[in-house]
Amino acid sequence: MADMNILVLNGGSSSVKATLYCAVEPLPSTPPPPSWEAQADWGRRPGEATIKSHNGESCIPMTSPAGVLRPLLATVTRTRDIDAIGHRVVHGGSELLNTAQVMPAVRAEIERCAEFAPEHNRLELSAMVVSEQIFGTSVPQIAVFDTSFHRTLELPAKVYAIRLLRTVGLGEIDGATQQHHGHTDAIVNDLTQQRRCRRRDQQNNDQGVDKQTRS
Repeated sequence: MADMNILVLNGGSSSVKATLYCAVEPLPSTPPPPSWEAQADWGRRPGEATIKSHNGESCIPMTSPAGVLRPLLATVTRTRDIDAIGHRVVHGGSELLNTAQVMPAVRAEIERCAEFAPEHNRLELSAMVVSEQIFGTSVPQIAVFDTSFHRTLELPAKVYAIRLLRTVGLGEIDGATQQHHGHTDAIVNDLTQQRRCRRRDQQNNDQGVDKQTRS
């Protein structure tokens, strides 16, 4: 494998981070230092975004988070040398279980899941469009999903201990959520019973200490 320049975009609720890495063989066990990085932040001043890069810091008017993407990526100094673009996407739903190359079907599924992570998913979808416009359609774009990691957790760690929350698709969504409803109820009931037992034991212990103190 020849050296590859990989641009990584990480869109959040109040910022976008862009980082450029040079991947060389043999691949290291830890990420190498970035060869370039920049960040746009719009959480400090309403209607304004701050862009920080190797060129310094600048402020631009902002009407929407997606509007900062092109000015941010314009600070990339070697646009023709980008070999691949990686996107951190929060929610991949029940269909996008692993890292995937961004194709029309993948974009459609990310859009479908945007209601579960509206600020993140929609911003990253915009980043895919802008990246394609700037770097060209020949540069592959890859999506990595937070929910892929969440699926590796044990069931007690990834369900919410509130029955109503499960209906909005948190954790596992759609049909997969339905499959876990019974498990969720059992876990919630078990945790509730454990909490009651702990409270009862604590009350009994407190009463015993109180009696000893009085005697």
